[in-house]
Amino acid sequence: MKHPAIGAGYLKTGSWLETDNAPEAELESTEGAVFGTVLPLPFGGFLTDRLALGFAAFFPRGVFAELDVPAPDVPQYVLLRNSGQQATLAPSMSIRLHDALAVGGGAELFSNTDGEINAIVDANGDIQTLTGQEVYTSFAPIAGLMFRPGEIWTGLRPLSFGFVFREEFFTHYRIPINSYVGSTPITLIFDATSLYTPRQWTAGLAFQSEAYGFTAEFDASYNEWSGFPDPNLFVDVAFEVPLIGVGFADSEQLDPGFKDTVTLRTGVEKHVFDTPYFGFLAQGGYFYDPSPVPAQTGITNYLDTDRHVFSGGLAFDVLGVGAWRFDGPITVQATGQYHYLVPRRFHKDTNVPSDNPGYPEIGFSGSIWAVAFDISFAFDYY
Repeated sequence: MKHPAIGAGYLKTGSWLETDNAPEAELESTEGAVFGTVLPLPFGGFLTDRLALGFAAFFPRGVFAELDVPAPDVPQYVLLRNSGQQATLAPSMSIRLHDALAVGGGAELFSNTDGEINAIVDANGDIQTLTGQEVYTSFAPIAGLMFRPGEIWTGLRPLSFGFVFREEFFTHYRIPINSYVGSTPITLIFDATSLYTPRQWTAGLAFQSEAYGFTAEFDASYNEWSGFPDPNLFVDVAFEVPLIGVGFADSEQLDPGFKDTVTLRTGVEKHVFDTPYFGFLAQGGYFYDPSPVPAQTGITNYLDTDRHVFSGGLAFDVLGVGAWRFDGPITVQATGQYHYLVPRRFHKDTNVPSDNPGYPEIGFSGSIWAVAFDISFAFDYY
């Protein structure tokens, strides 16, 4: 892009999900504001049209960060449970090394928590406490590369290739509780990980036809879900009753056993009509996202399945609005997305307790939807 652009919008999601033969699992809807900008740096000489800054952000409505960690046997949509409940910022920078090659990098910024609670029960039964808690910033690197071979070989001008790397990120909290009952020390450490996104490697190919006014794209992502940590609350206990020799055990850590997956996506955008004052574009897309979650034959009830996702959008470009340096285009866009969840059923092993909510079998099905509206505009620095 040779001109700065800025935009903002609003996103809302919802779902129609149904659990069979087990308590209903809940999935909160998400809504919030999105913001983005691209700022080419107006240097001259060799750096003309070569450097740019980018920034994107999502701010969920009502919360800055939310962590919901049910017990392991509670039926739960483990991958979607806290999705969209975390404010996220993504600054980036790019440089065009050659007319055919550009590289960029940045980071996704998000929050994590840490702290402790210290309590003493004195001889009178009064509790004295000292509490400290901090929210600190974590980041996950991202990097990208764009190659346009048509800048070297004119016969390949309609093609472009892209590659993106995203490091894993997650929300984590750790809360030690240190206390004394008389002279007996008690230490509990609550530890949990949530909102996990795996390390991703994505490669894509685009074909742009100026003659017919459309762009078609295909990409594939390799998702390292095998690094998914135990999503349950872990309690580290250091407490013993000395007179009778009674001790307390730590929580059992459970390996979720997730597997790596490959996500395939395709999309197309078509200029339906263009005039000196207006432009109208239609967009459509599809991707297939296989589930990394294995069959839930043990005590856990992690609900997840393969998804077929369809999307569509309409965009209007309005030209010639405002002063000369703000003469557009102003783009107004509405988009929608529908996730079809393939019905799935799990059968428990015979050694699973009969009071497990998913015993002897648990099934689920349904769909997820998302809608968004945004407006953006381009301008000049001078």
